[in-house]
Amino acid sequence: MKKLISIIFLGLITIGLLWAQPDIGIFRKQIIIDRIEEPFINPLMATVYIEEKGVGTGVILTEDGYILTAAHIVEDSSVVSIYLSLFPTHEYKAQLIYKEDLFDLAILKMETDLILPTIKWGSSKEVKIANEVFLVGHPYRFGWTVSRGIVSSLRFDDYGIAYIQTDASAHPGNSGGGLFNDKGEFIGLFSFIYVRLGYFGSTSLNVGWASASDIIKVISGGIIQVHRLMIENLRRVN
Repeated sequence: MKKLISIIFLGLITIGLLWAQPDIGIFRKQIIIDRIEEPFINPLMATVYIEEKGVGTGVILTEDGYILTAAHIVEDSSVVSIYLSLFPTHEYKAQLIYKEDLFDLAILKMETDLILPTIKWGSSKEVKIANEVFLVGHPYRFGWTVSRGIVSSLRFDDYGIAYIQTDASAHPGNSGGGLFNDKGEFIGLFSFIYVRLGYFGSTSLNVGWASASDIIKVISGGIIQVHRLMIENLRRVN
């Protein structure tokens, strides 16, 4: 799996150099391309950078621009600036349509006519301790990153798994990013990390938590359906 991460970054950043290696044949090239495209290219494409009072990450839920992120990023902002990984220099506006502090999630509706790539849903009930996971985000404004870790712990409520703990490297800006399994499926929305405060600032302890995808899927599905009905009713009235 270490090779897989290396391939991801080589593929996204210096794929021209990778292809220039004389000992890589056509068959080998095809394997590398396949591994870049699946399972990790889709989560990267379906990630957004959010800049408001702070900075954070979001994931694209629907082709028409419903975005999922962490509630603490947007706070009470009604309109949020976002940047697609596809078009990192172009600013888009998104309206906050829902915020849930209990699970630290927010849903935005992006203003665009584009048909967007979306995440692939995975089931958090299938997550086990020690499973390998990948965190996609935008830490410290440095650009799109993928960090690898394992599931360290699970927290349950009356409905099943509520939170997933991971040791995947995370920093400010990762909040609202997707936690993915080794199939590239979305299994959690990254929410917060534990840090150690020191003289020179804070240090991440690689103890992070993500809200489980099964709960998020139920909540977001209902909110998006209601919002679409409201928009349709407004169009009929007007």
